[in-house]
Amino acid sequence: MGNNRILFFAVLLISLLAVVGCKTKGGDSCSCGDKKALVGPTGKAKNQKTPGSLDNKGVPSVGQSDAAAVLKIIHRRKSVRHYLSRPVPTMWLEKLVRAGMAAPTAVNKQPWAFIIITERKTLDALGDKLPYAKMIKQTPAAIIVAGDLEKALPGKMLEFWIQDVSAAVENILLAAEAMGLGAVWTGVYPMEKQLGVVTTLLSLPKHIIPLAVIPIGWPKGDDVPKNKWDAAKLHWEKWGQNNKPSLISPALPEK
Repeated sequence: MGNNRILFFAVLLISLLAVVGCKTKGGDSCSCGDKKALVGPTGKAKNQKTPGSLDNKGVPSVGQSDAAAVLKIIHRRKSVRHYLSRPVPTMWLEKLVRAGMAAPTAVNKQPWAFIIITERKTLDALGDKLPYAKMIKQTPAAIIVAGDLEKALPGKMLEFWIQDVSAAVENILLAAEAMGLGAVWTGVYPMEKQLGVVTTLLSLPKHIIPLAVIPIGWPKGDDVPKNKWDAAKLHWEKWGQNNKPSLISPALPEK
């Protein structure tokens, strides 16, 4: 009870300070500089979670708007194969790689390496020689996501690097969607011809295994997300039990 009471008064104090420190109009909004927030009847900003607030299980809370935004990005992600001829800022490319490095890995080994390509000659060579990555000749950049076998788990667990690096690829694709960029997963590993092409063009050492080449650019707008939801592929508790009525809308989230 003591901790809950302290938390309650802390939230109340923050709310009061926010109201006192702002000029309000009709009690519905407050403005501090250029930032505006709607204020509800309790004095707390509407649609905003209190930093550090806890749910009833003691877990840091996530606002519904945050969850909805993340889910929308996941469902709106698409494979982009048509691009505009506009450059992508270097910082944005680094942000994509940072998102990739946020992926989970077995035993936190992080057995990956990332190569950003922006030189036109190399991009065109990759597009000419990789049958599934011809669109790279349209893009200003690409990210090669590879496994580092020297950092991977040993023995029978070695191939966990494939799962780890695949998770990094998906993170990059989702980050690109969130940033308004286009991207597409083009596979390299385990196809020997593609492995040879990428390894030779980029002078990769033997312990670096390219898993995927991701073209990065600005989408023309021709590519659209596919609705892949299929309730028949969902099983409850054990295989074959999939007759439970679905509680979610089958439609994609709105743009």
